[in-house]
Amino acid sequence: MNDRLTVKSNAVAVLETQLAARAKKNQRGFIVLTSATDPYISIEEKYRQSRDFLKLFLKYQFPVHVITKSKLIERDFDLLIEID
Repeated sequence: MNDRLTVKSNAVAVLETQLAARAKKNQRGFIVLTSATDPYISIEEKYRQSRDFLKLFLKYQFPVHVITKSKLIERDFDLLIEID
């Protein structure tokens, strides 16, 4: 079992490319942040990728649903309110 986390440093740029292409074709659907890893794990406080993802969802007008147990989500309430 791997006990280390790897941060995909280009994830925001890759996501923006994908969202821009979908938005251009008017192919918008709900995005859910959760799955195998909580989007607000402790390392997120340093890298802030979830916040950057939310900024892109707002920019390209994609609705989002976030499932987390972390209080770190409170940091992004301003963006979540705008997205809604």
